Amino acid sequence: MDELEKLLKLAVRNNKKIKKYNIFDTRYFSILSHVECLSWNENKVKLKDDYVDIIIDKVNQFDAMRSKHNIFYENDFSQYYDLLYSKKTIFEYYSK
Repeated sequence: MDELEKLLKLAVRNNKKIKKYNIFDTRYFSILSHVECLSWNENKVKLKDDYVDIIIDKVNQFDAMRSKHNIFYENDFSQYYDLLYSKKTIFEYYSK
């Protein structure tokens, strides 16, 4: 888990030259440990074979949704808040 934490912290580090400022919330690690499609040991994190097709399908759905809708909010967060407070999944929300 320590190596994954190092990798993720490195991936989100600040870069003043390109005005990239990120904050990495270390609570992600406690959440990731409960993700059923991943297996963990101290040397690696692995996607379980039973979940590969499911994950590929979800990534394809996400990519299709992303190409149709502006799902990355930069200025107006009202629709984002609406999504967060909705009982729908992100896929259900954007299929309306």
